[in-house]
Amino acid sequence: MRDIHLPPGLFPNAMEVTEHGEYWVPGTMLSPSDTESVLFKLDSLGIVTAEYLPLANARPRGEQNHHDWNSLRTASITMGAPGPYASFSLLDSVWAIDEASGMVRSWAIRPDGYTAPSLPEKPIRGGPAMMAWLESSQRATGIWGNDSYLLVAFASGIYHRAESSVASYRDVNGTWHTLLDTPVILRSMGSRLVAFAHPVDERVVINMFELR
Repeated sequence: MRDIHLPPGLFPNAMEVTEHGEYWVPGTMLSPSDTESVLFKLDSLGIVTAEYLPLANARPRGEQNHHDWNSLRTASITMGAPGPYASFSLLDSVWAIDEASGMVRSWAIRPDGYTAPSLPEKPIRGGPAMMAWLESSQRATGIWGNDSYLLVAFASGIYHRAESSVASYRDVNGTWHTLLDTPVILRSMGSRLVAFAHPVDERVVINMFELR
């Protein structure tokens, strides 16, 4: 029907479309930019109308800045009634944006068993060293849900090959819980979650979960 051109240099991690034809795009600017935002609101023509979450250079607490963090930085989004909820791969928090007022709230959601990423003692050189680093900690791999529930998974290794993960889950009362050994979540559909079962097996199985 038509093409929507994103801002030059914006590398999107995901996208949500509102009922008014606007776009919410989490991602990072690959080219030199004067913004550190990782969440952008675009109109129907692809023009940025608002920016949120200056996390482009964020890193786990107490860690020094290093270019290797760039390989792990991703942002995720899911939509609620007031606006989007977002998570960021290197941080153990959730952000809620009120679309009408522009107000941003956040919650720390570190689940039990979560190991934050940290820089290795030696420089990362080669595939085995990178894999060992990815498997030594957990990163927020996505956020799913809506105003009724939220789920943020923290997985180790390469996302779609992660053998285990933990998750923070917010129930209808707003209480956060830890879910241990959660599957690799792919997407949510209402109260249902689609997930990989045993993604490192020769034959991958996709499971459907119903939240109750």
